Amino acid sequence: MKKYFLQFLTAVAVLVLVACSKSDEGDSKTYAIIADIDGVELKAEQKDSLQQHIYGIAPGKRVGLFAYSSDDRGFYISIEEGIGSGTYELGNSGVNMTYIKEYNTPPYYYFESGTVTILELDQSDGFHFKATFSGEAVAYVWEGDDSIVQVTNGKFELNF
Repeated sequence: MKKYFLQFLTAVAVLVLVACSKSDEGDSKTYAIIADIDGVELKAEQKDSLQQHIYGIAPGKRVGLFAYSSDDRGFYISIEEGIGSGTYELGNSGVNMTYIKEYNTPPYYYFESGTVTILELDQSDGFHFKATFSGEAVAYVWEGDDSIVQVTNGKFELNF
C-alpha cells in the first residue's frame, strides 16, 4: 500500500506542476484596446473600474469611451443615442473615433474613413462593449499638420 501511495502522490504533484505552468503561459492581461497603428501594435489594458474608461456618459443619449496604453497612446470612441450592434462608417455616422498619439498633446487623429463594427453595447447588467475597427485617421491641429495614420486590426472591449 505504501508503495502505491508514493506513486500516487508523485503523479498528483506532477499534474499540479503542469497545471500551474500552463496557467502562467501567455499574456494574462485583459486589454481594452488592441490595434496596429501604421504597423506598430498598441495595447491598452482594461483598468480596474469603468470610471477609468468613461468620458461622459448620458444613458440613452451618448457614450464616450477611451483607453490609453502605458506609453500614453490611445483611442476615444463616441457613440450617439440609438446606435446598436452593426457596422458603421467612421466619419459618416453616429460613431466617431479618435487616435490619440500622446495623451493631452496634439495632434489628435480623427477617423475620416473606415468602419467600426459594434458587436455588443449593453448597459442592462453592468457595462459591456465590444467592437472591431479599422480605418484612416487624419491629424487635426491648427498648425496645418495633415499627417495620416493607418489603423488596422482594432479591437475595443470593456466588461464591468
